[in-house]
Amino acid sequence: MNTSLKWIMLSVLIQNCLSDKLRIFNETFNRIAVLNFNLIADSIEKIIMQEGEETIEVTDREHIIEFLNNCEASIGKKIEEQSSKISTNGIKKEIQFICEDCEEVTESTIVLDPVNFFMAS
Repeated sequence: MNTSLKWIMLSVLIQNCLSDKLRIFNETFNRIAVLNFNLIADSIEKIIMQEGEETIEVTDREHIIEFLNNCEASIGKKIEEQSSKISTNGIKKEIQFICEDCEEVTESTIVLDPVNFFMAS
């Protein structure tokens, strides 16, 4: 087999490998996008709209998804920003306990560690 034929075969092999990797990347990216969309949709309890004097509350998940699919990009961006802000703030881990007997206030921190959740003694 001559050298140029080897280079052509190698080139085809590399292109096939790259196209497989690109296909896998695109499939994974699309799955992540769908998961992200569903997380945002699931985090919306209701949409409140004002039409004249009437206030309309939309709570049906399918209608919320339809709204998200059809809203302007600027609204979608604001929703993503708020979702990100909520995620960044997280859950409040400081908690106060009040003794029922002496009414003394004690502060503590809750450790949310799923690895050790069942292992704590």
